[in-house]
Amino acid sequence: MTVVLFATDRTLVAATAIDRFVGLVHITVEELCARLRVSNAPGVELALEVASQCRSEERVRIFEQGALSTARTFLTKYTMAAEKGFDVRGLDGFARALVPLGSEQPGFCTVQADAAVAITAFTPGRIDVLAAMSVGGLSPQTGTTEENG
Repeated sequence: MTVVLFATDRTLVAATAIDRFVGLVHITVEELCARLRVSNAPGVELALEVASQCRSEERVRIFEQGALSTARTFLTKYTMAAEKGFDVRGLDGFARALVPLGSEQPGFCTVQADAAVAITAFTPGRIDVLAAMSVGGLSPQTGTTEENG
């Protein structure tokens, strides 16, 4: 919250509050699983395997970021992770699905169960699943944050 007061008598000039949750989009794990089950996008079975281990009522944030830059970053990051022994699955199909979107900003979400995380990309508009991938071999209850995949 920001409050602006007159310097002379400290009376209120203005006050603003920013709700950081306004405009955020969330879905439940149950809804994510339903979308994964009806999709034939690359990697959906990988994400479904992880997501189905999570509590169905758990809310997952869908965030947006550039498709091409995400594909490039993920190819670099998760190729190195695979070289270090992490179980990276579906990376190539995930990246191939993102590249044609260029600078568009599709939705993404992550879910984690035990020692694996699933990353799902949605078509612009955040309705249909575009692609998914998973990374296993993580320490339980650690992994990625929403924005850094």
